Amino acid sequence: MDKKKILAGIRLLDDPDENIYKAVKKSLTESGRDVIPLLEKTWEDSFNEKLQKRIEEIIKQINSVSIKNDLEAWLVSGSNDLIKGAWIIARTNYPDLDLEVIENKIRKIRSDAWLEFNENLTGLEKTRVLNHVFFKIHSFTPNTNNYYAPQNSMINLAVETGKCNPVMLGILYMTVAQSLDMPIYSINLPRNFILAYLDPVSSALAFGDEQDNHILFYINPFNRGSVFGRREIEQFLAHNKTESRPEFYTPGSSAEVLLRLCESLNESYEKSGYADKSEEISELIAIIKDHLDLFATDL
Repeated sequence: MDKKKILAGIRLLDDPDENIYKAVKKSLTESGRDVIPLLEKTWEDSFNEKLQKRIEEIIKQINSVSIKNDLEAWLVSGSNDLIKGAWIIARTNYPDLDLEVIENKIRKIRSDAWLEFNENLTGLEKTRVLNHVFFKIHSFTPNTNNYYAPQNSMINLAVETGKCNPVMLGILYMTVAQSLDMPIYSINLPRNFILAYLDPVSSALAFGDEQDNHILFYINPFNRGSVFGRREIEQFLAHNKTESRPEFYTPGSSAEVLLRLCESLNESYEKSGYADKSEEISELIAIIKDHLDLFATDL
């Protein structure tokens, strides 16, 4: 970054010529997040409302471009790191959010669960241990009192308060489980977000040819990790008058999970009347949808 050039551009931000402003804005935006501290310092030192407003617009644009670029890079890489994916989305509200703080919290939960594990535990027993650590010791819980609050989709607030929506609960639970080598994956069930424990051998012994997948049981994070079977999904779909589809029973991709998180956040903004934030998230939804075919789901 050429600091002298950047500062020269910033000094032109209050120029009355709109074309000059547009050219400077474009140049600063393309310079990326490194210029934000200089812009913020100029804002603090100025009493010019027009200049301050223009600086705010540029910082907002820089953050938006940064988020979109990072999201696209995450998608193109085929990443399964949902913590990083959720962190990218949370930066729409918290541009300077520290990913490491969130990852440290995840590592702490993982460590607490690992201390309770032993090699003789079955998959169901490990799930019960994780439920105890996740829901009781670390106090994660669905925010039923304020279900559609946008903060329920923000990973930083979820790890800080323990309150979030079904998708965020699932992301956190699944991430901790997989870090413990538990084969737990997401199921994109309508009106709910559940997980599945994959175990081909035990599933074959338990169900024979009754099921066409490797799922031993399902987990509902929104109900404190309760365990259930395929029949309960069938009953749930029937109750909600929803046509049964194979993808409602089998694992989906990390991109589909992040899409679901964004859709939940977008719904929250719409119900709360935040049209500008809804538009911002809608743009991220479009980016994710354009990359869904890059993700394999053949688990």
